[in-house]
Amino acid sequence: MTILWHKHLGLPHHEIAKLSSAAPNTVTTTIRTYIEKGLSGVEKRHFHQPVSQIEPQRDFLKSHFLKYPPRTLKEAAAEIKRLTGVSFTVPHVRHLLISFGLSRKKQEASLGNWMTASEKNKSH
Repeated sequence: MTILWHKHLGLPHHEIAKLSSAAPNTVTTTIRTYIEKGLSGVEKRHFHQPVSQIEPQRDFLKSHFLKYPPRTLKEAAAEIKRLTGVSFTVPHVRHLLISFGLSRKKQEASLGNWMTASEKNKSH
């Protein structure tokens, strides 16, 4: 709707794109849709949102990694490939593990490598 408002104000497309945080092609397509189909056409517009290959196995992987946390991201990537047959890059695996609620601290805690602040002070 902000695209249409900015167009109503007479702003050029490149400024509309900046102000509405939209791609220039999105601005053009939105305005064309409004001209051809009206406001209802703009409201009903659907954007392509691909579904991840891992989505069907998401719950299984989450329970697996919460039960058996990986020591490294490479180990997690290898385990995902073994379980699902789908390979991911290390940054994607990191994002996936974080979305499961795992963090490095939680992994260390479950592996017994976590030390509280008082335990760290005792060791010095």
